[in-house]
Order: sequence, then C-alpha cells, then structure tokens
Amino acid sequence: MSTGHLFSNLLHFGRLLRDLGLDVQAGRMLDVADALTHIDIARQSDFYYALRTLLVRRAQDLSVFDHAFHLFWRPPPTSAPAPGQRSQSGSPHTDSPEDDSPPSRPANAPSVTRDQALLEIKQVMALSY
Repeated sequence: MSTGHLFSNLLHFGRLLRDLGLDVQAGRMLDVADALTHIDIARQSDFYYALRTLLVRRAQDLSVFDHAFHLFWRPPPTSAPAPGQRSQSGSPHTDSPEDDSPPSRPANAPSVTRDQALLEIKQVMALSY
C-alpha cells in the first residue's frame, strides 16, 4: 500500500471519529501522519497507540475510539495478508498478534448500546472497503 492510501485512510478515520463525536481536528491528522514516520507501523500496537494518543482527548471517548479503530482498521473479509504485509484496508498485519495486538475493550469500559453500535458500524462500513 502506498503512503497516499494510508494518509487517505487516516483522513477517513479522522472524519469517522468526528462523526462519532470525538474532537478530532484536521491539523491533528497531520500530527498523526508525522508521528507514524517515527514508529514501526507494521506493529499493530504501535499504530494503535499512536493514533489513540493523538486522537483521544477525553476519557469517555476511549471506548468509542477503540470500537471505531477495530472496525475501521480490520482486515478485508475476503483475504488475509501474508505475514509481514499490509492488508488492503491499510491496517498493519503482524506475525504474532497475541503479542502485538491492541487491547480489546477494557472490562471496565462503559457499555455501548445496541443502537449506538449499529450506527457506528453503518458509519464505518460507509467509509471502509
């Protein structure tokens, strides 16, 4: 995947987060793009924490970010990338996901209602693939 596709996907992800109520400004997405040049984006946890650190400003937004991240940056349903390669969705793929995966939803995270989850899924689906 080219850098242009990754940046385009980052902009879509930022737009999705704004639509979900997070305070993500366009300038912050430039900060994210710059930060990604300083990490190994092939390591999913590095990619996840870089985005989370720069895009989430309020604790109550963490669960929304986590949900959106896992939906937006998931591998395409039709094919899995070879180890060490990127999927077409732009998400980094790692050889050992159990050691490098971003955490799943924390046990103490506020629950998301069914209607909220469906709305989020529809919004993510409209922007991905």
